[in-house]
Amino acid sequence: WLGVRLELWAACVLLATGVCIVLTPSSAANPAVAGLLLTYTLSFTGTMNWMVRSFVLAEGYLTSYERIEFYASTPPESRLGAPAPDNWPAHGELSLEGLTIGYRPDLPPALMDITCRIPAGKRVGIVGRSGSGKSTLILALGRLLEPSSGHIEIDGVNTSSLTLEALRSAITVVPQEPVLFSGKLRDTLDPFKSASDSEIMTALQRVELDRFVAELPGGLQAVVQEGGANFSCGQRQLLCLARALLRESKVIVLDEATANIDVETDFAIQRTIRREFAQATVLVVAHRLGTVIDSDLMMVLDSGKLSEFGAPEQLLSSPDSALSGFVRELQQGAA
Repeated sequence: WLGVRLELWAACVLLATGVCIVLTPSSAANPAVAGLLLTYTLSFTGTMNWMVRSFVLAEGYLTSYERIEFYASTPPESRLGAPAPDNWPAHGELSLEGLTIGYRPDLPPALMDITCRIPAGKRVGIVGRSGSGKSTLILALGRLLEPSSGHIEIDGVNTSSLTLEALRSAITVVPQEPVLFSGKLRDTLDPFKSASDSEIMTALQRVELDRFVAELPGGLQAVVQEGGANFSCGQRQLLCLARALLRESKVIVLDEATANIDVETDFAIQRTIRREFAQATVLVVAHRLGTVIDSDLMMVLDSGKLSEFGAPEQLLSSPDSALSGFVRELQQGAA
């Protein structure tokens, strides 16, 4: 749009210059001066484009400086805390006690007084409208956001008392955008080199990617392009699941991990999750209600508050429940 406006301005200036030259009396007109005026007028568009491009580049450089300054002045995360107990977590039981979290002191809390208990080995679907606090709850679990009050316990251990390294190494998160590191496929599956090739292939077999990897040039030594561009979105997500299997975490978090793939692949990944993570506590932030409606427990968030928590059949038995309302909306949309 800015380019179009510049072209219009240049056309108007050229028209005005031409009209002035034509209306100038022949006795006062100098052909050489008229030609020079028209030449400079024709170059007006290029000059204006150069000015705009220079302004945009300067703005970009200043924005980069602003971001560097912001991150340089951001206080580092705390390195204090106790090491994790041996073999922790052994079961994966979660307990949230009065959890309240805000992004800034001048903003209202994103989560308010969340209290619930999630037994070990359960699959929990977390649903709610946009802005209800689903992603904030996941950030709180890894202490990317510190609670202003309340706390989270895993197997009876207050996560706020642990070092961030101990806490985050005990939790596996599969994000909405699957992350693959550039380099060798083996390195992106096992970046800390804690598993053998046979263990990696076993994990790939469990997510039904063993044949695909075996057919790649070099197998586990195949090259992964930046961002995993040489794999489909579904394959990248399955590779992330294989990486989670290798870690053998007792707490697995899927933050809308199947939001960017088709429904068929979504259900295939959900089947893999149910089968392979049966012994772990799995928290699934839902993008499609149909993929989590068969969870052991459902957590319904509304404007940062815990609206409902319980088994899906229990919540659906009440036509006035929020979960029942979501199901009705889904059915009306399908109709």
